[in-house]
Amino acid sequence: MESRAPARICALNGDDSLSANGTLSNISGRGARIVVNQPFPTDTPVRIDVGETLLLGDVCYCRQDPEGFSIGVALSHSILEMTAVGDLMERLVGLHGAGAHASQPAEAISPLAPNPD
Repeated sequence: MESRAPARICALNGDDSLSANGTLSNISGRGARIVVNQPFPTDTPVRIDVGETLLLGDVCYCRQDPEGFSIGVALSHSILEMTAVGDLMERLVGLHGAGAHASQPAEAISPLAPNPD
């Protein structure tokens, strides 16, 4: 699927110099392409932030082209709506910190619990 969106890519191998803003130019179920102004080595584990979405994967290619460097990422995980994840974590930490988790049923803690109907 062709889509263009501002994005940020960061290496997850401890190399702080491998971080760049760019444009996510293509994404599918298993891969993504981001164009940035610096090369990334193949096999580097990376994080791509685009809007409320977090993508994790490994660089599978890096090619210089007229726009900069096209980086192909084989995706291993994606998390949509990061704000919702943060809100859930705050609720869980709040429940845990208050000791409420021991006295409340699992359905009260997790909004992802299945509907009993």
